[in-house]
Amino acid sequence: MSDSPEQSGVVSLDEMRRITNGMSPVEVVALLGEPFQKLPPEDVKTPSEVFAELGSSFRFASDQGLTEVWSYMHDRRGKYKLKDRVTSFLAFKDGVLRSQWRAYQKVA
Repeated sequence: MSDSPEQSGVVSLDEMRRITNGMSPVEVVALLGEPFQKLPPEDVKTPSEVFAELGSSFRFASDQGLTEVWSYMHDRRGKYKLKDRVTSFLAFKDGVLRSQWRAYQKVA
């Protein structure tokens, strides 16, 4: 479970190593706590969509037909604070974790 219980959905980047595709939402919550956000897939840019914006026709099979996307924010790696914003996205299809990716945003 997250060692930041006072802020739901904020976990150390290291905690994400325990999450594997094929897990249920209940298993993910047991390890990380509640997500920062639960979003419909159309509100999140998937890796396939990023590639499409770059002109590629490549599609990740795990990005297709998603039913829900969760986000977890990261403020540290281990005991070290992160300078940039890092968000992990966990994508579920029919109650099973199918895909994971991260977004990095530079903070001035």
